[in-house]
Amino acid sequence: VTPYLSDAELAKFKDKPDDLKAAKLQLIEIMGKYKVTEAANAVLPFQNDADPNVRRAVLTALANIADPVGEPVLRAALVNPETEASSRAAAAATLGAFGTKEANDAMVAALGDFDLTVADAA
Repeated sequence: VTPYLSDAELAKFKDKPDDLKAAKLQLIEIMGKYKVTEAANAVLPFQNDADPNVRRAVLTALANIADPVGEPVLRAALVNPETEASSRAAAAATLGAFGTKEANDAMVAALGDFDLTVADAA
Protein backbone atom coordinates (compact mmCIF):
# COMPACT_ATOMS: atom_id res chain seq x y z
CA VAL A 1 0.00 0.00 0.00
CA THR A 2 2.87 2.36 0.82
CA PRO A 3 3.87 3.02 -2.82
CA TYR A 4 0.41 4.45 -3.51
CA LEU A 5 1.09 7.24 -1.01
CA SER A 6 4.10 8.42 -3.00
CA ASP A 7 4.11 11.81 -4.71
CA ALA A 8 4.27 10.14 -8.11
CA GLU A 9 1.16 8.04 -7.49
CA LEU A 10 -0.82 10.87 -5.89
CA ALA A 11 0.14 13.18 -8.77
CA LYS A 12 -2.07 11.03 -10.99
CA PHE A 13 -5.02 12.71 -9.27
CA LYS A 14 -3.85 16.28 -9.89
CA ASP A 15 -6.89 17.05 -12.06
CA LYS A 16 -9.30 15.28 -9.72
CA PRO A 17 -9.08 16.92 -6.26
CA ASP A 18 -12.04 14.99 -4.84
CA ASP A 19 -10.50 11.70 -5.93
CA LEU A 20 -7.14 12.76 -4.48
CA LYS A 21 -8.74 13.52 -1.13
CA ALA A 22 -10.60 10.19 -1.13
CA ALA A 23 -7.44 8.29 -2.10
CA LYS A 24 -5.40 9.89 0.68
CA LEU A 25 -8.07 9.19 3.27
CA GLN A 26 -8.53 5.56 2.22
CA LEU A 27 -4.81 4.82 1.97
CA ILE A 28 -4.03 6.44 5.33
CA GLU A 29 -6.88 4.50 6.92
CA ILE A 30 -5.52 1.26 5.50
CA MET A 31 -2.03 2.06 6.78
CA GLY A 32 -3.52 2.56 10.25
CA LYS A 33 -4.36 -1.14 10.34
CA TYR A 34 -0.69 -2.16 10.20
CA LYS A 35 1.20 -2.12 13.49
CA VAL A 36 4.63 -1.52 11.95
CA THR A 37 7.03 1.39 11.76
CA GLU A 38 6.83 1.42 7.96
CA ALA A 39 3.10 2.21 8.14
CA ALA A 40 3.69 5.07 10.56
CA ASN A 41 6.47 6.47 8.37
CA ALA A 42 4.20 6.28 5.33
CA VAL A 43 1.51 8.50 6.89
CA LEU A 44 3.80 11.00 8.63
CA PRO A 45 4.32 13.16 5.51
CA PHE A 46 0.59 13.95 5.55
CA GLN A 47 0.50 15.31 9.10
CA ASN A 48 0.44 18.91 7.81
CA ASP A 49 -1.86 18.32 4.84
CA ALA A 50 -4.09 21.26 3.92
CA ASP A 51 -7.19 19.11 4.41
CA PRO A 52 -8.20 18.78 8.08
CA ASN A 53 -9.81 15.39 7.35
CA VAL A 54 -6.47 14.07 6.10
CA ARG A 55 -4.70 15.44 9.20
CA ARG A 56 -7.33 13.78 11.41
CA ALA A 57 -6.86 10.48 9.51
CA VAL A 58 -3.11 10.68 10.11
CA LEU A 59 -3.61 11.11 13.85
CA THR A 60 -6.07 8.23 13.97
CA ALA A 61 -3.71 6.02 11.96
CA LEU A 62 -0.74 6.89 14.18
CA ALA A 63 -2.81 6.18 17.28
CA ASN A 64 -3.86 2.80 15.85
CA ILE A 65 -0.34 1.90 14.75
CA ALA A 66 1.05 2.90 18.17
CA ASP A 67 4.64 2.98 16.96
CA PRO A 68 7.06 5.29 18.81
CA VAL A 69 7.90 7.07 15.55
CA GLY A 70 4.48 8.73 15.78
CA GLU A 71 4.82 9.75 19.42
CA PRO A 72 5.97 13.36 18.78
CA VAL A 73 3.04 13.97 16.43
CA LEU A 74 0.56 12.50 18.89
CA ARG A 75 2.02 14.57 21.75
CA ALA A 76 1.73 17.74 19.70
CA ALA A 77 -1.86 16.92 18.74
CA LEU A 78 -2.82 16.19 22.32
CA VAL A 79 -1.78 19.61 23.59
CA ASN A 80 -3.11 21.53 20.58
CA PRO A 81 -6.63 22.81 21.37
CA GLU A 82 -7.30 23.19 17.63
CA THR A 83 -7.01 19.44 17.11
CA GLU A 84 -10.38 17.71 17.08
CA ALA A 85 -11.31 16.24 20.47
CA SER A 86 -11.67 12.66 19.20
CA SER A 87 -8.14 12.82 17.74
CA ARG A 88 -6.77 14.24 21.01
CA ALA A 89 -8.49 11.46 22.95
CA ALA A 90 -7.04 8.80 20.64
CA ALA A 91 -3.61 10.38 21.03
CA ALA A 92 -3.93 10.31 24.83
CA ALA A 93 -4.95 6.67 24.88
CA THR A 94 -1.98 5.69 22.71
CA LEU A 95 0.54 7.86 24.53
CA GLY A 96 -0.24 6.00 27.74
CA ALA A 97 1.15 2.85 26.17
CA PHE A 98 4.47 4.54 25.33
CA GLY A 99 5.21 5.45 28.93
CA THR A 100 7.95 7.96 28.10
CA LYS A 101 8.43 11.04 30.25
CA GLU A 102 7.36 13.26 27.36
CA ALA A 103 4.22 11.20 26.73
CA ASN A 104 3.35 11.22 30.42
CA ASP A 105 3.88 14.98 30.63
CA ALA A 106 1.53 15.52 27.68
CA MET A 107 -1.09 13.31 29.30
CA VAL A 108 -0.82 15.14 32.64
CA ALA A 109 -1.37 18.42 30.78
CA ALA A 110 -4.37 16.88 29.01
CA LEU A 111 -6.03 16.00 32.31
CA GLY A 112 -7.19 19.61 32.36
CA ASP A 113 -8.47 19.55 28.77
CA PHE A 114 -11.70 21.45 28.19
CA ASP A 115 -13.18 18.35 26.55
CA LEU A 116 -14.00 15.69 29.13
CA THR A 117 -13.48 12.90 26.58
CA VAL A 118 -9.86 13.97 26.18
CA ALA A 119 -9.29 14.42 29.91
CA ASP A 120 -10.82 10.99 30.58
CA ALA A 121 -8.60 9.34 27.95
CA ALA A 122 -5.55 10.98 29.52
